[in-house]
Amino acid sequence: MILYEKRGRRYYPAAHTDDYGSLPKGHHLVSVLTDGLRTTTFRVEPDYASVFAAMFELREPMIQAMMQMNRLALDERPIPPAELKRRKKAWDAYVSAYGSSAPLYFQRVSMREVVDAGFAVLREKLMKEG
Repeated sequence: MILYEKRGRRYYPAAHTDDYGSLPKGHHLVSVLTDGLRTTTFRVEPDYASVFAAMFELREPMIQAMMQMNRLALDERPIPPAELKRRKKAWDAYVSAYGSSAPLYFQRVSMREVVDAGFAVLREKLMKEG
């Protein structure tokens, strides 16, 4: 099997190997990492191979961006007066039953915003190289 490397917009023969004879029919992305470790992504559309490669390379930064976006944050939205009165009554009942340890109210972002944070890392990398 002849392996090719991309230079500019063209592909040139780079190596010859028979290691891939056991791969199933289709297009696959083989990434060789340090110390000979390699990973194979099976059945990749050739048009999307560069995106898959970028996603693999940027896995950790994408995870960090998604975790940062998905962190818990205090809910600081204003509370309407009627709701505030209802919560005060409920709080007083809570304190009389359990003591005065304060509960906190949190808000979360949507999963779309979490995924968008990961895509932003990928988009930034692709824009730099493209």
